[in-house]
Amino acid sequence: LILALASPSIAESKKNISKRTPSLYELIEKQSEIDRKIRLLQQKILNKLPSCKTKEDTLKAYFTEAAVPSMKGKIKITAGYGRIKINKNVNNTGGNEEYDIKKYYRNHTGIDRIPLISEGKRNDTLYASFDGVTKIGWKGGYGRCVEITSIIEFPSPTIKYNGYAKITDFHAHLRKWLVNNNEIVEKGQPIGIIGQSGRSRGIHNHWEVYFGDKRINPRNIN
Repeated sequence: LILALASPSIAESKKNISKRTPSLYELIEKQSEIDRKIRLLQQKILNKLPSCKTKEDTLKAYFTEAAVPSMKGKIKITAGYGRIKINKNVNNTGGNEEYDIKKYYRNHTGIDRIPLISEGKRNDTLYASFDGVTKIGWKGGYGRCVEITSIIEFPSPTIKYNGYAKITDFHAHLRKWLVNNNEIVEKGQPIGIIGQSGRSRGIHNHWEVYFGDKRINPRNIN
């Protein structure tokens, strides 16, 4: 009985632990909130996904219903996806380049975008397209990179991922990170500043999208 009276209550213990490690509790609460939001967003798009016949259609439905643009304001696409003609006047060499024998074309693994000046301002900030977990680091010619990864659920039997698929947004050539590694982010949250780190002739955003392990043309879902 004496020990019981001397021992702090469970509520007091939790309160004390919370005081000692507030960041841990905040992270757990934030994770729960993001998980709830992701489930709500997934539920919202379930009605669209059964009619999707391709991975691109599935991603497009997801981006339409659950995502926000990763760049705000006016933008210009300076290089497309796939086998593109080399243009020395375009200020980018971002991404994986596989030149053919004549070196007139190269394989571009994403699309390159630059922010344009609008009303005297240019927005160089990158934003998370959807709720997910970050991965940051330096990756060779890509320079300073940030990835946002999430898991989506869908009922379509035509997409063979056992009902679940990993979706990843990949951005390269950043000047600065605005998030840490393995950080939980919400859509619309700033994640980085556009730059020209790595193998790049000018400031731009190199953007890639993955559905599972397959790379997808971002313009097909944007």
